[in-house]
Amino acid sequence: MSTVSWRKLLAVLVLGLLGWTGAARAQPPPQVEVSIADELILPEDEIRPTVRDADGQLITRPGDVIQYTLTATNTGAGAAHGVELVDPIPDGTEYVLNSAQGEGMEISCSIDGGHTYHPQPVLMEVRLPDGSTAWEEAPARQYTHVRWALTTPIDPGATVAARLRVRVIAGEAAAAEEEE
Repeated sequence: MSTVSWRKLLAVLVLGLLGWTGAARAQPPPQVEVSIADELILPEDEIRPTVRDADGQLITRPGDVIQYTLTATNTGAGAAHGVELVDPIPDGTEYVLNSAQGEGMEISCSIDGGHTYHPQPVLMEVRLPDGSTAWEEAPARQYTHVRWALTTPIDPGATVAARLRVRVIAGEAAAAEEEE
């Protein structure tokens, strides 16, 4: 078994407060709090308890699927405009293609460490044996980040949720088994 640090899956919140000039600045500012929850998703035919280490991190095996839920709540008095949630794919896991969900959100992914984002599936340029290039869908292991851009503001007191799944591909247990 291995521990996949769900803290490595750090949610980044970006508030694009466009239009907050002049009279808009007199409005109370939004305050958005983000939390992350993880859940082990087992096949229907497998039953085993969810186990966590002393830090509360899931204990997983290679092949396990983890669903992360990012919850953003506007705890401020003003509407939160231009909110984006960005979530890096944790080390030792790979993104489960097309698993990102979020109602009222435009979802895009990065394969270059979060520098650029594209709709799913992300296409990447590959060199063919004859030296020419072509565009192919990026494999799951290439995905580095998922971004959710909210298409509407989060009203005061409102909560929105975004989800994605990752598959555990490596970990402490896998490394220990390889050494034996």
